[in-house]
Amino acid sequence: MRVKQMWKSRRLEANFGSWESPMLRLVPLCLLFLCACPAQEPKPQQDAGIAVPEGPELAPEEEVIQVLPDEWMLGRIGNTDNQALERDVRWNRLQYPEVGSDRRYAVDWERVRATEEGDLPTSQRTLYWAVAKMDLSEGERLFARVDRGYTVYVNGRAQPADIYGSGKHRIPLADEPGEHLIAAQLTGGRGNAKIQLFITGHEIVFNPRDRTYSDLREGDDSPLYLGIPVLNITSQLLGDVQCRVLESEHVEATTTVFPGMGSYTLTQLAFEIRPKAPWGAPETVIPITIELEAQGLVYRYQHTQEYTVIESTKHYRRSFISPQDGSVQYYGVQPPKNFDAERDYALVLSLHGASVEAIGQARSYSQRDWNYVVAATNRRPFGFDWEEWGHFNALHSLDNAMDRFNIDTTRVYVTGHSMGGHGTWHNGVMMPGRFATLGPSAGWESFYSYGGSQRPSGLFARSRAHSDTLNYLSNIARRGVYVIHADADDNVPVREGRNLVEAARQHTDDVAYHEEPGKGHWWNGDVSEGVDCVDWQPLFDFMEARSLDPFELDFEFISPNAAYAEHHSYVRLRSALSPEADLELRSRQEADRVILETVNVRSMILDGDGLTAKGISEIEVDGEVIPVTTGDIEYGPQTGKRPGVHGPYNEVYRRPFCFIVSDNDRGAAAAVAAHHAGQWNVIGNGQACTLPMSRRQEAIDAGRNTIYVAVSQDQLNLPNDFPFRWDDEGIYYQDQRQRDGAFFSLFEEDGRLSAVLAAPTGKEDLLFEILPYSSRSGFPDFLAWNDRGLVATGFYDSDWRFDRSLTAP
Repeated sequence: MRVKQMWKSRRLEANFGSWESPMLRLVPLCLLFLCACPAQEPKPQQDAGIAVPEGPELAPEEEVIQVLPDEWMLGRIGNTDNQALERDVRWNRLQYPEVGSDRRYAVDWERVRATEEGDLPTSQRTLYWAVAKMDLSEGERLFARVDRGYTVYVNGRAQPADIYGSGKHRIPLADEPGEHLIAAQLTGGRGNAKIQLFITGHEIVFNPRDRTYSDLREGDDSPLYLGIPVLNITSQLLGDVQCRVLESEHVEATTTVFPGMGSYTLTQLAFEIRPKAPWGAPETVIPITIELEAQGLVYRYQHTQEYTVIESTKHYRRSFISPQDGSVQYYGVQPPKNFDAERDYALVLSLHGASVEAIGQARSYSQRDWNYVVAATNRRPFGFDWEEWGHFNALHSLDNAMDRFNIDTTRVYVTGHSMGGHGTWHNGVMMPGRFATLGPSAGWESFYSYGGSQRPSGLFARSRAHSDTLNYLSNIARRGVYVIHADADDNVPVREGRNLVEAARQHTDDVAYHEEPGKGHWWNGDVSEGVDCVDWQPLFDFMEARSLDPFELDFEFISPNAAYAEHHSYVRLRSALSPEADLELRSRQEADRVILETVNVRSMILDGDGLTAKGISEIEVDGEVIPVTTGDIEYGPQTGKRPGVHGPYNEVYRRPFCFIVSDNDRGAAAAVAAHHAGQWNVIGNGQACTLPMSRRQEAIDAGRNTIYVAVSQDQLNLPNDFPFRWDDEGIYYQDQRQRDGAFFSLFEEDGRLSAVLAAPTGKEDLLFEILPYSSRSGFPDFLAWNDRGLVATGFYDSDWRFDRSLTAP
């Protein structure tokens, strides 16, 4: 190995330079990217005003060391379908490779040295493995940056790499003294993969380079939220995690409690910033100190960052706590020109393209005197294609902005570019009751038309039904659509725009199309003050001329799933009669009554207040006449499947969740939970807690869904007809044993949605194989598999009962 450089860790500056700049190599490591950051024991000054809580000692000043292995063994995979190498890596059976061809794995190994920046020669478009040895002394802890890779393993324990190579992510690896075998699965052909290894003596590390935050705006005194990824580089499961902002002359002391953080785990933690007074003049520098203390840590840790106040009229970041997982997310805002606090404004929700930051998307628009532009994040620049968690991030950003700003609910619009153009179609057809118009630019229809992905079949087609845009275009029959595409687009072919225009015209007469001649994917001109391909003035004229009736009474609406597209006008869907078909609504007004016809709708809630405000005295539902009363009007059974407790599988991850492991876990379940939590953070900027079974109630009390990982079945309150059993010897599906199988399944638990992931003892590595955090995962309610493939999958019925007719094979 050994030491490349070492630096003292003190304080991260608010504005640091380019990641690759050689000018930064001699400054503190935390100036580059992160900080285990406690610095030296503080000596508060009178004017500092920092209140230091009692408790464990503040961690001593620490050196962070970047280390270079003496060599990496780099292997090119000849057959990417060969999983033998990955299996041996997961089982910690891989022997350190030798130079040459290895027929067992169809790999050609060569000895290479990484550059000081961590570059490895992975230029060919193929799969690579990089393997190295690393020695740790007592008290040393190892973490890493792994760019353009899938997974990195240390002694068989898996952590997520950064497939997109953003340079922002850090992952915990090991703290045990001795020799460690590091094996990273890398992708080639898009620039060199990078692996940088770092050693610290600290138990946890903050990563503020990947922070999520609000800009401090002149005159604003509202609470703000800061999200910081934290690495637990210990074998300890941390409990009662206290996330504090320390009091100063500028901010109040606040504490946010996080239930628990797993061993060797990366997750985002949230901190609340409450200003004591409105932020001052622009360019004022505000230092903010956060502190973390937890059961299981010897020390408490601090990190200070400086923020600069900006002008109130400029575009800015606005952060909020996500209802999906409790993490901090943000959206970019382009405020109205000549803002008037006494008037209501329109809101344009803008969805960015792949690799684009939301604040950059907001910056692409000019200010107008009639609207806000709110640019959601998709949770990451690549994120989820504005489907799944990206879909809900768009809606939660919209909800937060509408609560925060004075918005006219009849003048809300959605637009976006490229991937965000697809997101415009997707969110527009899933939630047509939220948007008066759709304005996709360079958008694409679906993964099947644009990316060439194979359409899922059977039950997987049902759980992925929302991805098929064309099947739901009838939902925009009463909406305006303005499509923009350039005819020389070399990224999203112009045929996508043309085809969608023709498809939309089958359902609405209000369709406009602009095709820009001779321009590519991202283009500009002199038509608009902003970037023409998104800030297109005719598009904004089109939007300004149209409004929405949020309580329209004449409509048709199709939903793929009551938990995904739940609400339209006065109807809130609860559940379907069958999970294998869409839910359909047809509503029409006749004088003071409404006729509502449904297909495959088991239960719903009707908005009595909205109907009353429209002068409706009775509603006829599938021939049954119901008098309209104020408040919610419940129709059909309200038990069983319902939004929040509905399925399919991904839904358990759509509200704050916690992985639960056995108290006597020997590390295998904790490693699975850590891999899930880390993957959720890297892909989705997410937060996930981990607790032992004995402290499960803390997760429940915090309102979190519980996901049990390799917990004994006799510790769970499972339904009587639950189709799975498991023990040390195998899993059993309908009493048929799968010695080497694994499964996950949803179930209702005390009115909440829970899930269980299980595999036989010694086969827990199977639980690394299938992760849901993707726009294309789309699993039914349960899935069982083994090394050879699918064992079984299926949905539960509307009362959460097992029904063999809803399963495959």
